[in-house]
Amino acid sequence: MIAGAEEKLLAWLIHCANAGEYCPTNEAIRRRFGGGEGTATRWLQALEQRGKIRLARTQRPRGRIVTIVETGKSTAAPVSLNPRRAA
Repeated sequence: MIAGAEEKLLAWLIHCANAGEYCPTNEAIRRRFGGGEGTATRWLQALEQRGKIRLARTQRPRGRIVTIVETGKSTAAPVSLNPRRAA
């Protein structure tokens, strides 16, 4: 991933965390920045390895929360659309 695209992804994640929005899906990241299958995951892992973000994966519902290391702010926790599966 080129540095410019990485910085743009980080800026988007910072915006989402500051606004209390959900972490963008892999598909949304690919649509915004391009790339193939697995690209978004690799980019997020690269930001995590560089110490810019922390990733937390959730199981119910399936998703992730991104915390911006510099500010401590996090994206919103995923919410189940199926009340029977929430817990």
